[in-house]
Amino acid sequence: MKKLIFSLLTAIIAVCNTNAQSSLVATLNHEGNISAYYGINALSQAHSAAVNGDIITLSSGTFVACDITKAVTIRGAGMEYNDGVEPTRLQGDFSVNVSTDRTYILTIEGIFHSNTLSLRVATKPLFFKCRLGTVNAFYDGSSTYYGKVKDANFIHCKVAAQFYLGASNTAFFDNCVVYEPGKYYNNNDYNSINTRYYFNNCVLKFSGKSYNGFYLSYLANLRYSYLKNCIIYSTSTNTTIPNTTTMYNNISNVSCFANALNTTNTVVSDSSTLFKTWTGGDYSDEEKFDLTDEAVTKYLGSDGKQVGLYGGSLPYDPIPTQPKITKCDVAAKTTADGKLSVDIEVEGADY
Repeated sequence: MKKLIFSLLTAIIAVCNTNAQSSLVATLNHEGNISAYYGINALSQAHSAAVNGDIITLSSGTFVACDITKAVTIRGAGMEYNDGVEPTRLQGDFSVNVSTDRTYILTIEGIFHSNTLSLRVATKPLFFKCRLGTVNAFYDGSSTYYGKVKDANFIHCKVAAQFYLGASNTAFFDNCVVYEPGKYYNNNDYNSINTRYYFNNCVLKFSGKSYNGFYLSYLANLRYSYLKNCIIYSTSTNTTIPNTTTMYNNISNVSCFANALNTTNTVVSDSSTLFKTWTGGDYSDEEKFDLTDEAVTKYLGSDGKQVGLYGGSLPYDPIPTQPKITKCDVAAKTTADGKLSVDIEVEGADY
């Protein structure tokens, strides 16, 4: 196993603002040329300077979030503590509005966010190893953002509060935890064949919760969706999944598979026999969603591996795979000509 480590040793960077000596740093990679920005607004500054296809790498710590309007790659240090490295946190609500006619796609990896992320316009955005709060695949009741979120991809993510899928939008989830997935409920848009979830090896929690009276989180809202090798926990009184939903090898705590066109789905009413610690309660960042030793071998997916978060070909792992900033030492003062000595270390994934 090798670990890729490189250091921008004693980089000489001009001091351009009072945040220069902050330990918070964002680096911007544009065609191999590296620029650095410091302080809580470093992400916004890097994003302003970026163009489509650029890479922004964030250190550990808390940055002020900014609206994303460019198809860039944003890489944080991780969504949780790992080997003494703090996560990268984004503070405040932000939106994604990236034109769909661009060659590049938006990629966000390794960040922790507790507020609201509004997906307004994006084609095939990728969220990888992120902890998110509320995600709204935006629909404002008019045609402004109707069907403008296409094939949003979430891999190894945790959605702690709610996920709302707007009309004629589509979202894919692989090995994720998603609390309160719902759909826009107005003028039968929730029943549209063009409004679809795709869940693979996920843990899903439904309670019937609504948002602004237009989004509902219950199993009937899975119309025209696809679920495979998932664990479904519902406290909602609406517990029937429509026959327009494709389902294979899923587990649920309620009898919701009456309309399933196959017999591969199973009801396990006692969640204590399924999970080591999770009982279907409120979200906790400490919860690992591990299956019991018995459940690992008893409840198998369509691929013969365990159902849920740690099954499939890509078992859940929160550790980022891309390089992350693990060190940022800034000199106490500048030189006589206004230069500042900075030592930045970036650590890559294990190989």
